[in-house]
Amino acid sequence: MKKISAYEIALSAVSCAIAAIALTVGTLYTPLLFTGYLFAGFALMIPLAKNCWWGDVLAFIGASLIALMFNGFNFFDTLPFIMFFGLHPLVNALQLKFKVKRWIA
Repeated sequence: MKKISAYEIALSAVSCAIAAIALTVGTLYTPLLFTGYLFAGFALMIPLAKNCWWGDVLAFIGASLIALMFNGFNFFDTLPFIMFFGLHPLVNALQLKFKVKRWIA
């Protein structure tokens, strides 16, 4: 297994923090809910730019848990991010890496 460098950890931590802030602002201020999903999804693309797959997975899990704690475990506001918006960048990157045919994806 490849050793994770300090750069990857720091990049994933910054990504997690930005995503958690965007999700928290979106869930606490309802008109910005969809914008929070989008900004959090964009933040999760940061580790993928440097091919940090595990960093992106951990940033996704951390941002989801931190946002749930900050918004009082309001699960239904964060459910679209957990089920779609958060996983979408990772699934897209893995699809490109393993060259899955478009009609399957």
